Amino acid sequence: MAKVALDIVPLDPNNPGHIDDWLDLIKLVEENDFSKLPPVSEASLLAELLASEKYARTKRWLGFVDGKLVAWAKGYLSDADNTHIFDFELEVHPEYRRRGIGSRFVEFLENVAREEGRTSLQAWAVLPYGETEVPDTAVPFGAKFGYKDANTQDLRRVDLQSVDEDEIERLKLEAEPKATDYDIVSWVGMIPEKYLDGVARMEEYLLTDMPLGDWDLQPADLDGTRIKRERVEKLRRGDLALQTVAVHRSSDTVVADTNISVPAGSETWAHQGDTVVDPEHRGHRLGLLVKIANQRLLKSYRPRMKYVATGNATVNDHMIAINEAVGYRLFGKEGVLQKKLE
Repeated sequence: MAKVALDIVPLDPNNPGHIDDWLDLIKLVEENDFSKLPPVSEASLLAELLASEKYARTKRWLGFVDGKLVAWAKGYLSDADNTHIFDFELEVHPEYRRRGIGSRFVEFLENVAREEGRTSLQAWAVLPYGETEVPDTAVPFGAKFGYKDANTQDLRRVDLQSVDEDEIERLKLEAEPKATDYDIVSWVGMIPEKYLDGVARMEEYLLTDMPLGDWDLQPADLDGTRIKRERVEKLRRGDLALQTVAVHRSSDTVVADTNISVPAGSETWAHQGDTVVDPEHRGHRLGLLVKIANQRLLKSYRPRMKYVATGNATVNDHMIAINEAVGYRLFGKEGVLQKKLE
């Protein structure tokens, strides 16, 4: 099939036609490629257009052929850490694939990365696996341009309505005697001021503790001010944030942290975020205890919520075991496709 001329323009949030066509295309791609995965929240997408970001920039572009929207892309650039990375997302209308549109967009995005001084391009791709029925297109397409899978992740979900709460309670009672020096503290929404620096310290651990494989992530320098701002931005987008930490009683220090996010407008899917335990305080079942507390917080706050989805590096046996214990089951795979610019 002959290649077509592609006109790439920035998405204009003040152009109703842009917004309508953009949302329609996202929905079409979702139904065609990702119908068995957590759905995109239109409310969150629209909120992201208006919510300002202090420590990062997000850019969006639309690709038109003869006035019809056939592709779109998003680029994310952190200006606080990992400033060598250009994260992007790219989707092409199913009926316009294999016409060179995706290739043109990749070339465009790589030029943007170069102009921004970024040397590592990264894109998340859902991989074919099990019942997700995802087409096997992302990895072969990326390979044509030199993108390789740098870190494979397992996707797991827990069906909150089917969780065996008796078993969860048994695990909790079994773990608590090993954590008598710690308090488990939960909240919804804004992080209490007294825990901001502790949460920042725990999030710093993630980039040095989790299995990265070939994923080109570097340590971040976080503090309470930045963590507070990012949480404010999240809440302004309409996302529900639920968080639980473990606090070492004698030092009053946050030593474990986990969080769950519910996208604006979602009544079915929530997302389990990072879970991390201070290396000096491991062996006390803190990871399990904060996960149980936060999962129960979600069930009490949103009792009709059905699923929580999460991802873990395939080699992260310890966290996978904790997730499996509280009800998560494997249902998909994803990977970070990465390319280093010369």
